[in-house]
Amino acid sequence: LTAKYGPQRARLFGGQWDTTIFPNCSFVMGGVNAFKQWIPRGPDSIEVLTWAFAEKSLPDDLKQRIATVSHRMFGTAGLFESDDGDAMEYCAQQNRGSATRETRVDSSMGRGTEREDPIFPGIVGDYMNELAQRGFYRYYAECMSSSDWETMRGNDGSWKNALLGR
Repeated sequence: LTAKYGPQRARLFGGQWDTTIFPNCSFVMGGVNAFKQWIPRGPDSIEVLTWAFAEKSLPDDLKQRIATVSHRMFGTAGLFESDDGDAMEYCAQQNRGSATRETRVDSSMGRGTEREDPIFPGIVGDYMNELAQRGFYRYYAECMSSSDWETMRGNDGSWKNALLGR
């Protein structure tokens, strides 16, 4: 990998990945590998489907162990997502109030640290930031306000400037 793609990209191969594919798919790689689909079921409900995945050539008993670990990590009572679910449910309940509808959500953590990555395509920020949330909702608003695909394609050149605050 280093010889073919360089040391920066080779370093990513063994790293932890936690990535979202707009609008409702995500995957976690490194340690426990999982693919997730987030399906809205109404204003107060979401269904999350999780699949563990592994190398096809692994023995069946090891594949089963990987599935078990994935359920313990990402299941309903899992180590990683049960607390997130509680927090999101509480946020949704509070957002029903009139005060919430009259104000704006503040997702400015890390704003001003965004920059174009010198090696990889895309915009990055400091370690703790809400850049992904700002990008997600900026694009969601663009999708919802565009009348057709051509209108959306016409905005393709402006997304970097929007995230960089230009």
